[in-house]
Amino acid sequence: MLLKLRLKNYKSFQDEAILDLQAADLEEYTDQVRLCGKEKVLPVAAVYGANGSGKSNIIDAFRFMSDYVRNCMNYEEAPMN
Repeated sequence: MLLKLRLKNYKSFQDEAILDLQAADLEEYTDQVRLCGKEKVLPVAAVYGANGSGKSNIIDAFRFMSDYVRNCMNYEEAPMN
């Protein structure tokens, strides 16, 4: 399960941007928080912003990460010296 996505130097994200799905320790809205093992997580997130602000690039980053994880065995590692 993805709990945090950190982007930096990816398409329109030159500075670091973090999408964190871990729930804060707040007493209100506890019925919206889900437990995943020992982690309290949010079941949904919303990404919003002006046109051209990089919303689609977040989806592209998810796609890139997902493809990389599924195909990581296909990538050759550099030989160790």
